[in-house]
Amino acid sequence: MGIKIGNNRIFVFLLTPPFESSSWGKAPEFLYNQQVTRIFPINREGPSDQKHLDSRVALFVKWRPRRPCDGERNYETGLGPREVNSIVERLSPLIELIPFDDSYFDLLIEWSPTSEFLLQWAGPGFTYPLTHDQLSLLLQSASNKPARAYVYSVRSRTDGRIIGHGELGRIDRRNLSAELMRILVGPPDLRGKGYGGATVRALVRIGFMELGLHRLDLKVFDFNGSAIRCYERAGFRHEGTLREARKQGDEYWNTHIMGLLRHEWEGA
Repeated sequence: MGIKIGNNRIFVFLLTPPFESSSWGKAPEFLYNQQVTRIFPINREGPSDQKHLDSRVALFVKWRPRRPCDGERNYETGLGPREVNSIVERLSPLIELIPFDDSYFDLLIEWSPTSEFLLQWAGPGFTYPLTHDQLSLLLQSASNKPARAYVYSVRSRTDGRIIGHGELGRIDRRNLSAELMRILVGPPDLRGKGYGGATVRALVRIGFMELGLHRLDLKVFDFNGSAIRCYERAGFRHEGTLREARKQGDEYWNTHIMGLLRHEWEGA
């Protein structure tokens, strides 16, 4: 059944039980080939992480035109926290987000060959040269309960290689906010091919849909035009500039602050 609203069409699909969240791995082909922006189960019973939906489920699927440089399919879901992250991973044609651990320390160190590049992607929280001790402290912050950071390695779905890094940090559960941090595509030959944008969009969905946040923000140096354009495509807006906020050698770098509110993301 389809209902045309403006330039969008809303389709309603009714599924009967049992409906397993794991069945998303075998979703109908049309779900993979369209721009899915809303998927809401209704009349749901049981805890938020229940894997079986024992009641009838209605899926409201909204199509919208594909945006330029859209590196992965857009969707949202009303499923529980665990299912949200697993669906983010499964439906991205470019990347999977997997938990960061000490087996990836050497890759991050290899991808940070200079103090300038380390500051550019990681900010002032790390010092050059990057070491295992510094990365161990990062892991520790992610293991606190409740966690103040979600830290991920980015794995290519093409060949299974670890190709990047991304974090949701400074999680503030009182004000429902967090910061996108340390987003990196490591191999130089893979930069500019959509992996960074896919990582940003996946982190945004985790922040809004899994953590239920109201606001996400990030910092980016004003000379990093490709990163700024990537963040703008994901919906972030420039909110201000910290002038000469970071010292690198004999230079001072300006830092842009960009933000995205949940209702802006939902209405995009």
